[in-house]
Amino acid sequence: MSRTKILTITAGALLLTAGAVFLWFIADEQRRISPGFARIVSVLGTLLFGAGIIYGAVKLFDKRPGLVLDSEGIIDNSSAVAAGRIPWEEIVDIQTMSVGGQNFLSIIVTDPEKYIARGNPAKRMLAKANYKGYGTPIFISAMSLGMNLAELEDAVFGMYQKHGKNPRGEAV
Repeated sequence: MSRTKILTITAGALLLTAGAVFLWFIADEQRRISPGFARIVSVLGTLLFGAGIIYGAVKLFDKRPGLVLDSEGIIDNSSAVAAGRIPWEEIVDIQTMSVGGQNFLSIIVTDPEKYIARGNPAKRMLAKANYKGYGTPIFISAMSLGMNLAELEDAVFGMYQKHGKNPRGEAV
């Protein structure tokens, strides 16, 4: 995984957390929104962006590769909601998708619930939201990997084709 990208994301989370904490202290003095609402936003921002700091710190010291492609499938360790091992035979389709201006590979699998059930409650909640909103719980972004989206596509599609399917899920 790209340490520069992880450091940038972590620094951004740190700044946003500091902003959320600052909002707590000025909640009573500012006049744009009610103090109670300002405190709610402050707490939510601190929790959300604080989690980003923790995730970034963990990833900085994580020695595992963000993505492994081998003869058995994909091992996804690229994000906070990484899917882990995804066998090629469970992949139905691989699509490029843009969400909020960021491009991802979406991995469509035969049993999405299996991947939703993995991980802690927060990870399960995010995977379920991905599934409900986009039809799959599995997204791989090149953002935290040391490659761009075209390189990620070439690598994943190439291995997918090599191991028995083309990128549209048809047998070769």
